[in-house]
Amino acid sequence: MNLEKLQKALLVCLNAKKYLLVLDDVWNGDSRKWVKLKQLFAGAVGSKIVVTTRSSQVAKITGTSTPLHLEALHYEKSLSLFLKFAFKKGEEKQCPNLVDIGEGIVKKCKRVPLVVKTLGSMLFSKTSEQEWKLVRDSETWELMEKDNETVSVLKLSYDQLSPPLKQCFAYCSLFPKDVVFYEVRLIAFWMAHGLLEYSNKNESPKNIGRRYLNDLFSRSFFQDYDDISIFGTFKMHDLLHDFASFVAKNECCIVNSFEQNIGPGIRHVCLVYSDDSSDENASKFFNKIGYLCTLEFPICSEVPTFADA
Repeated sequence: MNLEKLQKALLVCLNAKKYLLVLDDVWNGDSRKWVKLKQLFAGAVGSKIVVTTRSSQVAKITGTSTPLHLEALHYEKSLSLFLKFAFKKGEEKQCPNLVDIGEGIVKKCKRVPLVVKTLGSMLFSKTSEQEWKLVRDSETWELMEKDNETVSVLKLSYDQLSPPLKQCFAYCSLFPKDVVFYEVRLIAFWMAHGLLEYSNKNESPKNIGRRYLNDLFSRSFFQDYDDISIFGTFKMHDLLHDFASFVAKNECCIVNSFEQNIGPGIRHVCLVYSDDSSDENASKFFNKIGYLCTLEFPICSEVPTFADA
């Protein structure tokens, strides 16, 4: 259906009905789009729309009541979450010394679930007290305390990756936030950039790519895997995307405008739609870049996807 027919169908569907709509992780701060969207929801009295966001501006635009600021996870629940990812069920009872060290790690996580889960996944199957203590006492915690940047602590898990996995993770920063990754396409993307390391000559690139994906999943770098369709799909959490952009900042860049300044070492660019996309502006922009290895373009579709240029 075109947009007009879709809007009419939605109005008919919701007419005189009570509903609950949850819009999760909203970033669009355009008030005009929000006004247009609200006009479509004319349900019965008592209907509710819940919006979750990390942007105070979005909360002001969308909210008709006082925003509810969620507190960090309680320490007991943070510890429970950490143990769930760091041990097999019941195994933590056999490792009291590791649990004691884990309590110190959890206290430094500032009760952020993503950080707790990521570090727990990183320590899974590791039984050396020394390895656990290295995580607990890492200087990365000092960076976190100083800069108040949760993403800094993710470096602990990133540092445990092999060099090929580090590159594969960093190159994911070329895809915008909330993009739906397709397993086959991402592996092909890694292959095209020569990121897969062949340890066995008989191993196919597809199997190597899947092994890389499984490793990153086990460390919680990806989430929401769905294999219902022919091709498996998954996503990357916003904080992990921020971190991928941080580690790849000298090589990869998402460009939203031809007026945007980028570093001289950038070799991989994702070019999203720009209002200033005149030929003259485009020409000036590409002349500034110099040597370019990769240029990505978004494809407009129901699900955000990307194709290699």
